[in-house]
Amino acid sequence: MNRERRKALPPTCLCCEYNLSGLVSPRCPECGWIVDWALAYTNDEQRRTGTPAHRARGWHRLWAAPAALGLMLFRPIAFARRLRYDEPLWAAFAVAAASCLFAVAPFLISGRIGKSDLCWGMTYASGMMACILTNSAVLATFCQDRSKTLSWPQRFRLLLEVSLYATCFVATWPYFGAPLTDGWHLNFLFPVYTLDLRPGGRCDPQLLGRTAFFLWWTAILLSFVCVRTRRTWAKILCVPTIYGASSLAYWIGYLTYWSFSIPKLVSLAAGLW
Repeated sequence: MNRERRKALPPTCLCCEYNLSGLVSPRCPECGWIVDWALAYTNDEQRRTGTPAHRARGWHRLWAAPAALGLMLFRPIAFARRLRYDEPLWAAFAVAAASCLFAVAPFLISGRIGKSDLCWGMTYASGMMACILTNSAVLATFCQDRSKTLSWPQRFRLLLEVSLYATCFVATWPYFGAPLTDGWHLNFLFPVYTLDLRPGGRCDPQLLGRTAFFLWWTAILLSFVCVRTRRTWAKILCVPTIYGASSLAYWIGYLTYWSFSIPKLVSLAAGLW
């Protein structure tokens, strides 16, 4: 988009996209942002303010990752509008690493980690990587705004950062289980089938929690897609992409599990023979 067309656009707020035409106050009346008029008239990625991880300097980096994570969880629309493609990835990787550490913390505390647990750990890790890379690659292909200011590698880096932040839900797996999307098992959907509201009725809190967290994760990804792309067909295609990535993650993890189990089976068969 050339400079003349940028100037022809109405000024908008960086944080909430409120139309600032005719505004005399230095603050946005919708969200309170102190208006930078030079940025308000632009329409490219450089006008985005970035998450707290992008703006943090010095010791402020200590709380930057939790602040960016909280913004994504509780204000996903604002997170999608602010996230920049050139933000440092360290905060997203820190959130992913901390989530995996919290996931194995119950086993570390109890000292119950054995070979079987390590096998399951590799299974989950391979599935997570497959899900993250698939979502990032496919959504980067779809999520292109009208101005086309970002190249595919830049969009991939942007979606990779979103996916890494979204791995925070992995920390809930020891308590609610991992969601399965393999075509036959949808162990996170339809909690009403296990919920009986009558007195003395049964309820599966694990299924309810697993469903809530999976749908929360899906809503965050879809919020980002809807904010950062203008094509309706792309937004529609992103819904099966998310579930397809989860299905691929299941099968990658399944193959990883059996790749660890085959040597055991071979040794067992050799011993029986």
